[in-house]
Amino acid sequence: MAFIQCHPPRSRILYIVIAVGLFLNAILLLRLSSSTRDTVELDEEVKEAEKTSVPPNNNNNNNNNCKDTRRVVWINAKKEVAMSHVMAVFDRLDYRAIYKAEYHFNLPTEPWDVMWSHGYPYNVFKDELKHLLPHQKINHFPGTSCFVSKPKLSTQGFPFMPRSFRLPFEAKKLMAEVNSRPNTLWVQKSNKHRGIRVIKPKEINLNFEGSIVQEFITNPMIIDGRSFDIGVYVVITSINPLRVYVYGEEILWRFCAKNYYPFNPKNKRSYVVDDEYTPAWEIPSLTPLVKDKGLSHKEAFNYILTKKGFKSRQFWDQAHSIIQKVLMHCESNVVNYTRSYASTRNFFELVRFDFILTEELKVWLMEVNLSPNLSSSHTTDNRFLYEQIIFNSVKLTGLARGVGLGLHYNGETESIMLVNDHDIQAPLQQCLNNSCSQNCGYHLSCQLCHSCMSEELSFTLKSAFLEFTNRRNFYRLVPPPLTGCHGNLLLTGGVNSHVSLRVNNYLMDEWYRGKCCQNHHWCS
Repeated sequence: MAFIQCHPPRSRILYIVIAVGLFLNAILLLRLSSSTRDTVELDEEVKEAEKTSVPPNNNNNNNNNCKDTRRVVWINAKKEVAMSHVMAVFDRLDYRAIYKAEYHFNLPTEPWDVMWSHGYPYNVFKDELKHLLPHQKINHFPGTSCFVSKPKLSTQGFPFMPRSFRLPFEAKKLMAEVNSRPNTLWVQKSNKHRGIRVIKPKEINLNFEGSIVQEFITNPMIIDGRSFDIGVYVVITSINPLRVYVYGEEILWRFCAKNYYPFNPKNKRSYVVDDEYTPAWEIPSLTPLVKDKGLSHKEAFNYILTKKGFKSRQFWDQAHSIIQKVLMHCESNVVNYTRSYASTRNFFELVRFDFILTEELKVWLMEVNLSPNLSSSHTTDNRFLYEQIIFNSVKLTGLARGVGLGLHYNGETESIMLVNDHDIQAPLQQCLNNSCSQNCGYHLSCQLCHSCMSEELSFTLKSAFLEFTNRRNFYRLVPPPLTGCHGNLLLTGGVNSHVSLRVNNYLMDEWYRGKCCQNHHWCS
């Protein structure tokens, strides 16, 4: 049987194709019409919004419609250029800097959160800074002359500082020392470090009022013919209790501009590190270490000590011990001076300890800089060092957080998010065996137990906890690091400290000991 396949007429197929095409075109036209109508409506909305909107005024951040809500850092300095890196770091942290020449002598007319002062601000603002708001911070403690004033520091009899005498008050002591060591060379200079010259005993001018006569170190360590000094950056975050941190990743390494030998006392640039010093990367034996191998100045310095037959730890142990002893000794002076201020929590301090060392690796402290230079105008390559120092300092002190300022939060929720009561508990035995819960007077350290802890101590420990989490390249020096869970700690505060100072430092030390037992990262 044959099957016949039928085909529809070609005209019918053509009609179907045309009908489908018309249908699709109709749908396309409807969608296009809708889209056009939406676009027209959107254009009308934009035009209407443009009519009613006010363009932002970029020249006035206080405009009511464009209010600048950033935190404010008050730059207090005679010259703005000296603070360019400070301003740059705070700008990256979303602060707005205010600087005017008159603000060096008058308070700003607008609210501020942080004051970064190039000099000591409390001589100008004697009373204005005594009642700060809880969140405001200043980069200097009041009453630090004990360690930042060279005449005061150098005449306190520290064995790690060259013997020094103030004229005319200590003229008799000076002459007794001179007669006992007739071959010693001396440096005489004004108390503002002007007119420096190396002299023999018979050349000392006892009538140079206000001058300092200091023993001259004659055997400094030499690298490629040059003597040098080492600058170590230190931040003090708290007094009573005392907490001190050292910047551990880098140093300021400065060389004299002229060769030390043959020694000529008239050639001051061979033994005085001045503003036109030679940077480390220009010293021939250091250039390949710093420039080619990319070592930090600190690592290059450690390497050179090793090449000379020393262990770098020999220098650092001496330097760290000196920093600890100076600040522990002077803490009570700062505490006494700050009694007239509402709180010491408003202050922190960034200083630089300057050391020289002898060929035998004896370390001498030369001075402590109140406002270490943070301008790279003379040595542009130091820009990165200075900005890292500034950033790490504001991070350590809690000024670089995205929420809150210091311990000033926008509510209890933020506070608990950053640090809570559980974070500051240390596993002290007397807290765990109920001795303190039954009697808070059982032992002094009972104050560290949750049931006995005061609100003041809780705030102090929370501040210390946040410093630990924010310290980045800083390492704790005070309270001194522990070698282990049961390591020995020095009782800070010094022999002349009042009782409360010693108690607060003891509690701080004990708390770190407990945290060290809890987590070894807290040991140092």
